[in-house]
Amino acid sequence: MHLVIGFSEGKDYISMMRMALPFAARVYATSFQNTMHQCVSPGAIVEEVKWQTGNRVPANMYLDTHEALSAAFKNARAKDAILITGSFYLAGELRAHWYAEGSVVRARTGFPRHS
Repeated sequence: MHLVIGFSEGKDYISMMRMALPFAARVYATSFQNTMHQCVSPGAIVEEVKWQTGNRVPANMYLDTHEALSAAFKNARAKDAILITGSFYLAGELRAHWYAEGSVVRARTGFPRHS
């Protein structure tokens, strides 16, 4: 599984990573662009991945969330899963890859149906 992850500052991200990393083939650490909430540094996430996995899981940091997602798509094989996790802010930001913000607002749901 390819993990695209970013965390809000103050959350127990180390425990969250402990649950997800045993399933990870590769980690794409990033930070969301919400100005109201601070993020855990992608560099700190990468260092934690290295420590928890003994450097067995490749981890890279991305300052742009969309670059992290693009890298995951590039590296994932056809049957690999890509999991965006860690923060609803991150998931919401990357949701735009599949759903335009206007359609979300018009439909009044986070995941509108495609027409």
